[in-house]
Amino acid sequence: MIQASTKVPVIHLHIPRTGGTSLRHVLENHWGKAVKIANWREFRALSEREIEQAILISGHFRAYQLERPTFAKFRTIALLRDPLARVMSSYRYGFHRAMNKDDKKIDDAMRFAAKTTFLEWFYSLYGIDRHAHLYMLGVNADEQRYDVPLATLLERARARIDRMIRSE
Repeated sequence: MIQASTKVPVIHLHIPRTGGTSLRHVLENHWGKAVKIANWREFRALSEREIEQAILISGHFRAYQLERPTFAKFRTIALLRDPLARVMSSYRYGFHRAMNKDDKKIDDAMRFAAKTTFLEWFYSLYGIDRHAHLYMLGVNADEQRYDVPLATLLERARARIDRMIRSE
């Protein structure tokens, strides 16, 4: 457990639809403004200097990227959520965003959610996001996320979570 009185550098691995934005706000109240990462490519592009200066990094990236030696001083935090509840939330989020015509950040998956049932969306290519937590935690640098069996991703995800827990 990270003590509230410390300023240990923290990396927040934000898995979509798990409450990560709320957690980031809580973390920022103690650690200060986070270096926000939109995706794994942005995370990869962080310079050694940016990492050295950071006290809080938060965003969407892949767990294997934390194996870079520069991140050894950081503690890792991630929220996990029941996979079915997470994917249902993803569908509802997309559906409601697409129904809001003023929202400029509507993608094809959201538009599809707005015109179909949950079940049809879930089994579509857009619903494939239902395994995002496994991709983020289990994929390696040299792999495409859809080319790795789910059992392999799960095994790696468990191992990486165990390492995160043991690093405390």
